[in-house]
Amino acid sequence: YCGSLGSQYGWEDMFSIFTQYHQTNPNSSFLILTGNSEFLKDKIPDSLKNKITILTVLQTEVPAYLNAGDIAFAIRYPAYSMKGVAPIKLGEYLLMQLPTIASKEIGDTEEIIPEDSCLLYNHSDSEKIKKAVEWCKSIDSSYSDIIRKAGIFYFSLEKSAESYIKALNYINAI
Repeated sequence: YCGSLGSQYGWEDMFSIFTQYHQTNPNSSFLILTGNSEFLKDKIPDSLKNKITILTVLQTEVPAYLNAGDIAFAIRYPAYSMKGVAPIKLGEYLLMQLPTIASKEIGDTEEIIPEDSCLLYNHSDSEKIKKAVEWCKSIDSSYSDIIRKAGIFYFSLEKSAESYIKALNYINAI
């Protein structure tokens, strides 16, 4: 996981997914890149402290850490205010070819996320943790090209510039 931490970022879900996955994959580990490590104080049991690494790194170092990952979390609790949010972190993960667990109802995530190679996380589903763990077990490197293509299609520099120009033209027309 890379980004902010707080009540809206789904820490409990990410932790549950990791701990259940870890039960059947004891060599797994969880890397958290955040500037808010204080949020996690007293939230990680001693039995998992050697499996969860929390780092604060320079922005320029983030791609190297993401490149070492196998699966990424883009979980945020859905709220009405989140429907218009651009899922930038999802773009970073896709451009790094990371299979991602991303929340439904956050901006246009449902349109962006590549089917089968990423998991659309439904917070309303009572089986969400179990489904996420099963999905994690099914991931392999064959998905990387699909994921990268989606990242480039939605989040390349060209697409970003195109979006900004469109928004500025709209504002100018008002």
